[in-house]
Amino acid sequence: MKLITRLLPVLLFICIHPHSSAAQSTQPAAGEIRRGMSMSDAPDARYAKWFDKLARQVEPELQGNPERLGLYLKFFEHEIIREPRLFAFEVSAVKVEGTTRIVGMMEYPEQVATLQRLLSTLNLGSIEYAIEVAPTDQTEGLRFAIAKQDAFLFASPEKMSEKVNQAMHGEPLWIIGAAEGERRYLAHSADGYVGWIDTSVVQPVDSTRMTATLNKSPARDAALIERVIDDAMSRMGKPYVWAGRSDDGVDCSGLVQRAFAAAGVMLPRDAEQQAICGKLVAMRHHREALRRGDVLFFLGRRGFVAHTGIYLGEGRFIESADGGVRISEFNSDNTRNRREDSFCFAKRMLD
Repeated sequence: MKLITRLLPVLLFICIHPHSSAAQSTQPAAGEIRRGMSMSDAPDARYAKWFDKLARQVEPELQGNPERLGLYLKFFEHEIIREPRLFAFEVSAVKVEGTTRIVGMMEYPEQVATLQRLLSTLNLGSIEYAIEVAPTDQTEGLRFAIAKQDAFLFASPEKMSEKVNQAMHGEPLWIIGAAEGERRYLAHSADGYVGWIDTSVVQPVDSTRMTATLNKSPARDAALIERVIDDAMSRMGKPYVWAGRSDDGVDCSGLVQRAFAAAGVMLPRDAEQQAICGKLVAMRHHREALRRGDVLFFLGRRGFVAHTGIYLGEGRFIESADGGVRISEFNSDNTRNRREDSFCFAKRMLD
């Protein structure tokens, strides 16, 4: 009897939602094209073909020239980093005692692995990598700060460099790097924009103070947030459809876009476009400030934003993925999972 009682909600859900993943398979159709690759191929085969296609854009014969490494790094920044205003990319090629070395800093190990795979596909021979992943050790443990005054962020650590954004007094700053010998930190400002800021204008804070700053006031648009979540939840069990935005099926960013549209907020179409919007409230190394209704972003295997979902609270979020619209969890049952490992940051669209 107890078993039947436990199963009854599940059985009712399948009856009410005939498109649920338990009732209907939503695997890619044979021959379906996603990101320019046929889904008929096995994942590793698609991955190899994608790198081959990418590398041929810069070297059609797949025979790279070490003298053109600077060009390849620029190409990588354009094709993989894609949005340098949101992702730090401080990487260069140097010669050390006759050895080619790639040095600098990137934000995520997925991006480092993708760069290594691209240069390997270009058959460049032996290359040493000395790339730090943010936050770097040069920050000496400093991860969070508050702007002590209105202060500009700059394009480089050098004193004479272009202004790229401005942090306002009291706004949070995510410190991810520091310039050796220079008095500037590399940081994300409240909107996620990355740039170099003078150390004299930041007040270091701990994780608890950072969370309090990010959530310093109650959500003013609680009713709108619930409208967003209600719309997303109404699609539970609907099929995942690549490029879909209709009631028949949605992809990940289609789910998020339609949900926010129900509350009168029109977000861009794709996940990496949506990632530009809103207030930065979480990063891979700090999720404590996440609130119900925040939009989560995840890196794909290739190192750029490729997935999104809406946070529900207590580590749970709604997403559309192969298998359909569903509720997933971070670190479920104390085990790591694909979403746990690929989460990169979250934005608050309503505050």
